[in-house]
Amino acid sequence: MQSAALFALLLSPAAAFVAGPVAPRSRAVAVSSPQMALPEVQPVLDGVSTLLAEGVRKGLKSEGDELLEELFISFPLFFGGGVLGYIVGQGAKDQLPDEKLAAAVAPLVAVVFVVGGKTGALGAASGILAKVSFDAWNLFAGLVLPGALLKY
Repeated sequence: MQSAALFALLLSPAAAFVAGPVAPRSRAVAVSSPQMALPEVQPVLDGVSTLLAEGVRKGLKSEGDELLEELFISFPLFFGGGVLGYIVGQGAKDQLPDEKLAAAVAPLVAVVFVVGGKTGALGAASGILAKVSFDAWNLFAGLVLPGALLKY
């Protein structure tokens, strides 16, 4: 008796699927998307909304809040640049004439990283490095691994 019940449970999902004729579908109704009455006004509205959002943001933050935000944004670049500068300074300690010069490399590199991040030089350098790396890989893959080309 129990085996018959188990068999019925196993059979029920299979019996739920019955292949048969497809029911006729109703025609799809074309839905039009909403459009502005005056599309030439859209760029003006975009500019006004951006200015309003900037004004609201400035009204919500004080000068101290903005300074604190800039410090928190710049901290990872400053810390990472300082660590990299320390490593470079310790590695170049033997070649430098003064040990104090090796100690000054870490803060100097940290400041260069922060300034490079703010001016966009760091982003441009990373983009150029990525492009050159992809091109070098495609050159290598074209010669050795024909199926491994990057398509970008």
